[in-house]
Amino acid sequence: LADTGAADLGLAAGASAALLLGGAVLMRRTRNARD
Repeated sequence: LADTGAADLGLAAGASAALLLGGAVLMRRTRNARD
């Protein structure tokens, strides 16, 4: 198989998923802290 950069794509997908998850947790924490 040719090197298409699939490994980099998977790494980027994992990083973006982690950022999204972290952002969601932070948003929930700040919302709960306000109440």
